[in-house]
Amino acid sequence: MPTPTTDKLRRIFGRYLDNETTLPPQEMVEAALAEVDEARKVCHPKYALVAATHLLAAYPQRGPENVKGYLAALAEEFERYPSRVVYDTVHEIRRTVKFPPSIAEVVEVADRLSARRLTDWYELRKIRDAINAQADRERQRLLAEAQERDRIRDLQRQLVEALGEKAPTLEEVETCKAFVYHSRHIGFSQALDLVRNLEALEPWAALACRRAAVFARLVALEGVTDAQRLAVIHLSERDLPAAVVAVRSGALDHLPPGLGTEDGTKPANWGQAMAYAVSSEACGGAAGGVGPDAGAGEFARPGR
Repeated sequence: MPTPTTDKLRRIFGRYLDNETTLPPQEMVEAALAEVDEARKVCHPKYALVAATHLLAAYPQRGPENVKGYLAALAEEFERYPSRVVYDTVHEIRRTVKFPPSIAEVVEVADRLSARRLTDWYELRKIRDAINAQADRERQRLLAEAQERDRIRDLQRQLVEALGEKAPTLEEVETCKAFVYHSRHIGFSQALDLVRNLEALEPWAALACRRAAVFARLVALEGVTDAQRLAVIHLSERDLPAAVVAVRSGALDHLPPGLGTEDGTKPANWGQAMAYAVSSEACGGAAGGVGPDAGAGEFARPGR
């Protein structure tokens, strides 16, 4: 958040200053801003004259020769400032100036104190603008998420109509899309190819989507060894429902070791094996599907 420069705002918003990403509640800012706005209103002429009289009363032995003229001129200047600034000006001068001040000296003090209050106002406006900008970003994010969910629901419905029981569930489509685009083991072109073929209702992409959803849960599990990950990946290629059950239950200790590693037909590294398992080759995709150079479609890679 913008850093308040006055003591008052530091007292109000002090606990938010250590975290640049955390903004105070908007109602707190609006209340402080309303208080500052009210305090910025110029004082009433009667109050200005009373304040001028009180200031002069602090110098009973050394008053100006033309008392009425001095009071009128000082009151006229005070009318340009908020009441609190006038009060603070009188208070400061009486405590620090030994002789009756000139009008220019009084104005100098009042301007300095007024500038501090104006800084409060500007800082509060900056904080409020930052809060509004943050709220706008959050609304845009929620809108984008809602639109994305609608697109995924439409896609999943089309997959069910086209593929029946072989279609991935709504959760699997959501998990797959988030996972393949952000996995460090799956290249961007492969992820784009998978998602675009899924959008084209290709059966191999539907299978790859279901496997990717399993792998997303597998990678999120803690305490899993590389050998166990490899075993699950290869199990998913032979018996996907069994791999789903194993990952959901977390029972990975008694899985058979990864298959197909001795003759070199499949990668022994679990990251490479995972990328292979969601490829068109591993999922029975035919050549000539929707390639990575096709149009952006609805499922272009999200921004990071």
